[in-house]
Amino acid sequence: MTSKPSPRHLWYALLLALLVTLPRAILIREAHGETSDDDYHLVRGLEFLQRDPGLVHRELNDPHLGQAIAALPLWIMGGTTHGRDEGTALYDQPAYSPETALMAVAVWKVFLFLPLVAVVFVWCRRLYGLPAAWLAVTLLLVEPTITGHLHLAALDVLATSGIVCACFFGWRYFDHPTLPRLSVASGACAVALLLKHTAILVPAIFCGYALIDWLRRRSKAADSADPLAVCNGMLKGALLAVMAMWLLLWLDLSPVRRAGVMPGGLYVSSVLDAADHVRAPNDAYLWGNVRRGGWWYYFPVVATYKVPIGIALILAVGLASVFKFRPRWEEWGLLLPLIWYAVFLMFQNINIGWRHFLPAYVFMLLAASRCMAAGRVWQIVAWVAVGVTTLDIARWHPDYICYINWPRHDVYRAISDSNIDWGQGLKQANDWLDANPAFIAGRPVYIRASAVSNRAVRHYLGRRVTQLHVADVAPRHGVLILSPVCLSGISESQDEYALLRGVEPHALIGHSLRVYDLDRLGH
Repeated sequence: MTSKPSPRHLWYALLLALLVTLPRAILIREAHGETSDDDYHLVRGLEFLQRDPGLVHRELNDPHLGQAIAALPLWIMGGTTHGRDEGTALYDQPAYSPETALMAVAVWKVFLFLPLVAVVFVWCRRLYGLPAAWLAVTLLLVEPTITGHLHLAALDVLATSGIVCACFFGWRYFDHPTLPRLSVASGACAVALLLKHTAILVPAIFCGYALIDWLRRRSKAADSADPLAVCNGMLKGALLAVMAMWLLLWLDLSPVRRAGVMPGGLYVSSVLDAADHVRAPNDAYLWGNVRRGGWWYYFPVVATYKVPIGIALILAVGLASVFKFRPRWEEWGLLLPLIWYAVFLMFQNINIGWRHFLPAYVFMLLAASRCMAAGRVWQIVAWVAVGVTTLDIARWHPDYICYINWPRHDVYRAISDSNIDWGQGLKQANDWLDANPAFIAGRPVYIRASAVSNRAVRHYLGRRVTQLHVADVAPRHGVLILSPVCLSGISESQDEYALLRGVEPHALIGHSLRVYDLDRLGH
């Protein structure tokens, strides 16, 4: 009989995660302003917490629980969307400044990251041993896309945490079905579904777990599975999950389009709006081309830019370890969501940022930790790759959102959107203007930022700059601060900045914003 693993290493892993992520999130937040989606998510979260139907119509692309969790610090501090400047959770608030609000959210999101660290550690230790658990946690801590999005109000990392935790507890139930485990798995599924619609695949994964477990038990003559018992457990779990979702929605009774009021109508409406959003053709940008609906190979291509080479090596070594020892039944808890999410996300027609591929990517990181069970040489290779990755990523601090794994020129001509800029550099732009008064020398300064609100530009840059919008005529004199997303032309009406493509900028702010001396270029 094997003894139960000591929790000591788990506590060490959680402490390490806190010591790494907390100061790093604070430093990133001190350097950056809000990103494009921060205020939107926080407004939606405050509206839910305050039982506010909303000041303006907003498409419900995401369920409300994740946004409410992100906005909880603002709600506690007295934030409201009915402040002096209505419709915002950050600006002109009597209770706090935007900097205080965003810092509180960043710190809060760090603590919300710890359940994922715990589940990853426990899961990988059970499958592959203690060294694999430490490798998996370390990969989560050094991965730049996770690092760059962990502290934001956006839901990508939080939703991925919910998905991974739900799959772990679901697999744990099928491994040894009991009523307490069923209750936990159902609750975890309910939470995941209410964090972000990416989790819509979790119930299907649970059905896949049931089938795998039934096949496993059927293959053992002494442990035959009863299909009726499996179905009975699934029905109970579904009922518990639906009840938990309604409770987490505060027993919501809302209208659903023309169908009238129904329990959980808020969630149903968000599912319908998200389905409409996915069905509608969306512009995608890849290798200088724009296509409605994107490409099925979009995320594999973007991975060649956004996945650190050291982590790519670990993924390759993890795959190669299959030839060292074959996957066991127990590993299907990781492999099934990995495969299903990779296929599911690749064939969606919303090809925007690499952050959307995080659910599949994190499962890949967990599965890659199996290389640590293949022998000492494999472990050395993996840890050397981690060390190289850590040094590589440190060069980008605090601009992890913009991370590119190899020094390539004009990456904005290959990939776009939140892969290279998400509006986070306004505060850095203000600092750059402070540090270069001689360069400005009384000349007009223009900024064309990517999808940031007018409020954010006014707050961080005030009247120092003239903000340009879609369809505005590109200036010919003065100083221009330009987002690489706008430079690529995908967000412009007439590709107004095409003449600047390929032109070396005077300066680069935050690995993203490009500064052009238009007077010099005019000559």
